[in-house]
Amino acid sequence: MSHSGAEISGEVYYNTMDNVIDYQPGKENYPIDENFWNQNIMVGEGISYGFEIFAKHKINSYSGQLSYTYSRSWRRYDALENIDFYPYMYDRPHNLSFQLTKEFENNKNSKFTKRISLNFNYMSGHMISFSNYIIPAIIPGELHNYSKSFNDYNYFIPHPNNVRLPAVHHLDISFFLENTAKEKSSWVFSIYNVYNKKNTSFYFIENNKIKGAALLPIIPSITWNYKF
Repeated sequence: MSHSGAEISGEVYYNTMDNVIDYQPGKENYPIDENFWNQNIMVGEGISYGFEIFAKHKINSYSGQLSYTYSRSWRRYDALENIDFYPYMYDRPHNLSFQLTKEFENNKNSKFTKRISLNFNYMSGHMISFSNYIIPAIIPGELHNYSKSFNDYNYFIPHPNNVRLPAVHHLDISFFLENTAKEKSSWVFSIYNVYNKKNTSFYFIENNKIKGAALLPIIPSITWNYKF
């Protein structure tokens, strides 16, 4: 749908999936034997649904675009007794993207066109499996004094993908200079992650705590392009 320079579109979806496979809990890192690979996996069903909205508008020298997606993805496996549908590892409900561009008026004495662009992106964190609490491990054939501390524990996870990691978001800014001459060239001056949000690139578990490392802080860059 469009009206007076504006455009809006949307989509709704719902999918069901059969015979989806995943590793059985605790067997993700087991070596796969081609003759017994099916002993390490489980087969189940999945559901995914959501909606998408896209809008753009231009007013004089300003133009903007906005897109938003709400999506859910669930899995269920008969091998996991008493566990109903749970979020898939890539279940990320919210995905938002916004872009605003300003085009500057051309000066007759300048051979460059100029524009500046702001981009903001936000996405829900993905899911991981992490123990909510630990319980003492009872070793068969041994007597235990429950008043003493235990050296052996079982880590309890109510269902796979039970913890959602923090959302990822960043703001980027770019300034473009484009040569209008016959042999066109352009310069792009940009800053990625302007407010230096430390989005974690990967996570690991250490001493029963979730830890992570951020690899992409604020990054300025200059790019030159030349078209023959």
